[in-house]
Amino acid sequence: MKLFLSEHKGDARPDTLLYLGVADVYPIAKEFGVEVEEAPWGYEIEIRDPDANRLRIGMPKRASNNG
Repeated sequence: MKLFLSEHKGDARPDTLLYLGVADVYPIAKEFGVEVEEAPWGYEIEIRDPDANRLRIGMPKRASNNG
Protein backbone atom coordinates (compact mmCIF):
# COMPACT_ATOMS: atom_id res chain seq x y z
CA MET A 1 0.00 0.00 0.00
CA LYS A 2 1.19 3.49 -0.79
CA LEU A 3 -0.20 6.43 1.11
CA PHE A 4 0.49 9.98 0.09
CA LEU A 5 -0.26 12.76 2.55
CA SER A 6 -0.40 16.34 1.37
CA GLU A 7 1.59 19.08 3.05
CA HIS A 8 -0.21 21.88 1.21
CA LYS A 9 -1.71 24.50 3.47
CA GLY A 10 -5.45 24.07 3.82
CA ASP A 11 -5.62 20.45 2.58
CA ALA A 12 -6.48 19.15 6.02
CA ARG A 13 -7.09 20.57 9.43
CA PRO A 14 -5.63 19.38 12.72
CA ASP A 15 -7.42 16.33 14.11
CA THR A 16 -7.99 14.83 10.67
CA LEU A 17 -8.93 11.14 10.70
CA LEU A 18 -7.41 8.58 8.33
CA TYR A 19 -8.89 5.07 8.42
CA LEU A 20 -6.76 2.15 7.25
CA GLY A 21 -8.33 -1.25 6.72
CA VAL A 22 -5.97 -4.16 7.34
CA ALA A 23 -6.18 -7.95 7.38
CA ASP A 24 -4.94 -8.26 10.99
CA VAL A 25 -4.85 -5.32 13.42
CA TYR A 26 -3.32 -7.26 16.33
CA PRO A 27 0.38 -7.13 15.26
CA ILE A 28 0.05 -3.38 14.65
CA ALA A 29 -1.51 -2.85 18.07
CA LYS A 30 1.33 -4.79 19.65
CA GLU A 31 3.94 -2.73 17.79
CA PHE A 32 2.44 0.54 19.04
CA GLY A 33 1.60 -0.75 22.53
CA VAL A 34 -2.14 -0.07 22.32
CA GLU A 35 -5.19 -2.19 23.05
CA VAL A 36 -7.51 -3.38 20.30
CA GLU A 37 -11.05 -2.09 20.78
CA GLU A 38 -14.09 -4.04 19.63
CA ALA A 39 -16.66 -2.14 17.57
CA PRO A 40 -19.91 -3.57 16.17
CA TRP A 41 -18.28 -3.84 12.71
CA GLY A 42 -14.78 -5.00 13.66
CA TYR A 43 -11.65 -4.49 15.72
CA GLU A 44 -9.73 -1.20 15.75
CA ILE A 45 -6.93 0.83 17.25
CA GLU A 46 -6.41 4.57 17.15
CA ILE A 47 -3.08 6.36 17.32
CA ARG A 48 -2.08 9.98 16.70
CA ASP A 49 0.75 11.31 14.61
CA PRO A 50 3.01 14.18 15.82
CA ASP A 51 0.57 16.73 14.34
CA ALA A 52 -2.34 15.22 16.34
CA ASN A 53 -4.01 13.66 13.29
CA ARG A 54 -5.85 10.47 14.16
CA LEU A 55 -4.93 7.21 12.47
CA ARG A 56 -7.59 4.56 12.98
CA ILE A 57 -6.60 1.08 11.87
CA GLY A 58 -9.13 -1.70 11.78
CA MET A 59 -10.25 -5.03 10.45
CA PRO A 60 -13.71 -6.50 10.01
CA LYS A 61 -14.87 -9.13 12.50
CA ARG A 62 -15.04 -11.78 9.81
CA ALA A 63 -11.29 -11.44 9.07
CA SER A 64 -9.99 -12.88 12.36
CA ASN A 65 -10.99 -13.91 15.84
CA ASN A 66 -7.51 -13.58 17.40
CA GLY A 67 -8.52 -11.69 20.60
